[in-house]
Parts: sequence; C-alpha cells; structure tokens
Amino acid sequence: MNETAAAKHFKQFVQFLIVILNILLFFCLLGMTLIVVSLFAIGFFPIEAIQNVFVEESVHLSIHIEAFKIIVDRDFAHYFLDEKRYLVQALLIVLILIGIVFIILRQLRTLVQNIRSGMIFSGRNSKQMKRIAYMIIFLSITIRPLKTYFLYSVGKMLSLDILLPQVEWIQSVQYQLFAIDWSLLLSGILLWIFSKIFSYGAFLQEEYDATV
Repeated sequence: MNETAAAKHFKQFVQFLIVILNILLFFCLLGMTLIVVSLFAIGFFPIEAIQNVFVEESVHLSIHIEAFKIIVDRDFAHYFLDEKRYLVQALLIVLILIGIVFIILRQLRTLVQNIRSGMIFSGRNSKQMKRIAYMIIFLSITIRPLKTYFLYSVGKMLSLDILLPQVEWIQSVQYQLFAIDWSLLLSGILLWIFSKIFSYGAFLQEEYDATV
C-alpha cells in the first residue's frame, strides 16, 4: 500500500469516526431533552396524572441497571409512584451522567476534527486530550456514587428496602456510596500520559519547522 492510499484510508477512517461521534452526540442530546421535558412535566402535573398516563395507556416500563433489568407493568405506577422526589432524583442522575458523556464526546469530536484538518502533533490537540482525560478521571470518581444514588431512588420507588428484607435469607439492604471505577480511572490516566506525549511531539514539530 503506497503512501497516498494509506493517507486516503486514514482520512476515511477519521471521517467515519466523526460520523459515529455525531450520531452518539445526537442520541445524548435527544436523551437529555426527553429527560428535561419529563422533569418539567413532573413539576407541572400532579403525581396522580402521571400515574393515570401509565395505567390508562397501558405503558410498560423496564429499568436497566448495567446487566440487571427490571420489567414492571402498569400497576407499578399506581402502587409505587407515590412521591415525585424519587422519580426526579433518578431522572436527574441519568441527566448528569448523560451530560458528562456528552461533554466527553464533544471534546473527542473536536480532537478528531483537528486530526482530519492535518493538526496531529499540536499543542491544541494535547490540551484537548488533557481535557478529555480530566473528564474521564472525574467520571471514574463520580459514576459509582451516582449509580448508587440512582439505585437508592429506584429502590425507594420499588420499595425494595421493605420487600427484600422480608425474604427469609436476606438480612438487610445496604448501599455502597463511595467507590472508584478503576477501569475508567486507568483510561483517564493513560490518556493524560498520551496528552503529554502529544505535547512533546508538538514541541519537536515546532523545532523542526523552525529549522527548515
């Protein structure tokens, strides 16, 4: 494969990444919009009206928590959606997590766009990678507490803290609030190291351009 063909394939790959990132950003924006609309609806309408929507329209819900899936029927709304605050808490946590992912994806798209325009080893890309690394490190510290609080809110809506201890072999239900996602933390640290390498590469590129 000659240099021209390799450069062409690389540009196609970068363009493909930009398309994928745009699609992901669109779905993140759509999800945040739906959550904001839902929060406004919860704020303006009484809880009875929300319950009636689920009951009368035969809406069925499924709650996904990583590999764990809870499927509830329309009676869930009638018996468990007694208070707005737990539903609002759960929606706010999802909104925060999607917002963090949205910011990371935007930063990553800017980085890929810079590479497409020919800026590879540059100080701008180094700073961009550093921002992404800091966001991933921040996410590694906050994602577990946010997930725990989300589980707590869902547990309150489902009354799990009351129902589970009624099982003979379950003594109590506890939530682990403080924990670190080590895989995300390691990814952020590695990306921060790469940003330093890009920064040094940008310095060498400037030195080379100055001597030519």
